[in-house]
Amino acid sequence: MLAHLIRIRAHMQPCIPPGPEPESKPSPLLLWHERGSGGALDSTLAHCARALPLDHTQHAALRGLFCSNKRAWARRARGPSTYTPSETGFAVWGFVRSSKARDAVLGLLQRALRPRVLFAGETRPSFFEAFLLVRSDFVASAPSPPELEAWLEGFVECLGISGGVSRFESYMDAGTVALLDRIERLGQGKRLGTLCSPRNRDFYRFFTLMRARLGEERDCRLHTGRDLSLQTMVQLQAQAATQRRALERTQLQVSAHAQQVLLAEQELRRFRTGVLEAARILVELERTGAVGADALVGLLEHLGVRQARVPLAQLRPVPARAH
Repeated sequence: MLAHLIRIRAHMQPCIPPGPEPESKPSPLLLWHERGSGGALDSTLAHCARALPLDHTQHAALRGLFCSNKRAWARRARGPSTYTPSETGFAVWGFVRSSKARDAVLGLLQRALRPRVLFAGETRPSFFEAFLLVRSDFVASAPSPPELEAWLEGFVECLGISGGVSRFESYMDAGTVALLDRIERLGQGKRLGTLCSPRNRDFYRFFTLMRARLGEERDCRLHTGRDLSLQTMVQLQAQAATQRRALERTQLQVSAHAQQVLLAEQELRRFRTGVLEAARILVELERTGAVGADALVGLLEHLGVRQARVPLAQLRPVPARAH
C-alpha cells in the first residue's frame, strides 16, 4: 500500500501558488536644490497645491517626486549613465480651473527643470498646452530623455489635471513646429514663456523658418501631389528636359510638313496656270477652225475646265477695238 502511494505521488504535479503581480515602476526622482532659483521645496509645493488645489494624497505623491537631500538622492540614484547630455523637447497639456493654477504648474516646472525654452498658453477654454526644451545637464539629477519623460508623466498624474506628456524625437520636427504654432495662434489671453526672449532669438528664427518651409511643403503636396524635396526637383527637371526635347522634335516635324504643304501649293498653282494656258490655246485653235466646237468642249472637260467654273468668254481673247 505504501509503495502504491509513493508511485501515485511521483506522478502528481506540485501545486505552485501564483506569484505576486508585478509592481508598477515608480517615477524617477528629481533633485531639488534648496538654495537654487527654485527656493524652498515645501513652500513651492504648498503654493502649487493651494492653486490647483490638491488633497493630502496628491500633495504627498507630488512631494515624492523630489528629493532635497543630496546624499539621500545619491543613494537612491542608479549608477553612472553613458547618456550624452542634449536638448530634448517635451509637450505637456492638461485642464486647469483657473489661470492661477496654470501659472503654478508652469512655475513649478520652470523651477524644477530650468528649460531653455518654455512656451505655454490656453489653446482652448481651461485647457493649456506647453512646450519645454530641457537640457539634461541643466537638471540637477541629469536624467536621460526617457527618464525625464517618465518623471513628467508622474508629475502630471499627481496633479490630477487630466493631462499628458509627449516627447519629441528630433529637434524642431513637425510636431514641435505644430505645437509652437498652435500656441502662438490659438493661445487665449496671456501666453507665458521665454520663446521670444533675446537669448532665444536664434531658436525663434529657426522656428519661423521651419514653419514657412513646412507650409510650403504642405502647399506643394496639396497642389501637385508631390513632396518638396531635392529628389522631386531632380525628377521634375528630368521630366521637363524630356518634354522640351519632345517639343523640339514636334516643332521640327511641323516645320517640315509646312514646307511640304508650301511646295504642294506652288506645284498646284503652276499646274493650274498650265491648264489655263492650254485652255487658251485650245480656244485659239477653235477660233481659227483647227478644232471643232464639240471637240473643244471635250478637251476642256478633259482638262477639268468647265464652262460653269471658267466660262469660255474668259478664255477667248478680247478683240481689239477699232480706232
